[in-house]
Amino acid sequence: MSASDQTGAMLRPHSPVMGAVDVPVTIVEFFDLACEACKAFHPKVKQILAAFPRETRLVIRYTPFHRESSVDAVKILEAARAQGKFEPVLEALLDGQRAWTGQGARAIDRAWAVAQSVGLDVA
Repeated sequence: MSASDQTGAMLRPHSPVMGAVDVPVTIVEFFDLACEACKAFHPKVKQILAAFPRETRLVIRYTPFHRESSVDAVKILEAARAQGKFEPVLEALLDGQRAWTGQGARAIDRAWAVAQSVGLDVA
């Protein structure tokens, strides 16, 4: 089975995609917005996309490692995607990760506030 035959196994209709559609390389990032390692790795993926914009695209597969905060972060990202603000919200939440991944019931409220600060309509 070739890599192109396996694309369907990695790309789901609900998966966020960054980059051009018709490219030879698809990077699949299993991603949790609340994960420190994911935050550390994501800039490397962005560098690859920037260096090879006509050859690569990114497919994000949500992987909620950190339970409730991870699931709530996916809800925020999906709201952002529906509003055409996926990338700015993603970047803002990664930049402010420490502020909203802390313990406590109100931590996710801080994530919504961060998303709102970059233009997400939280209503």
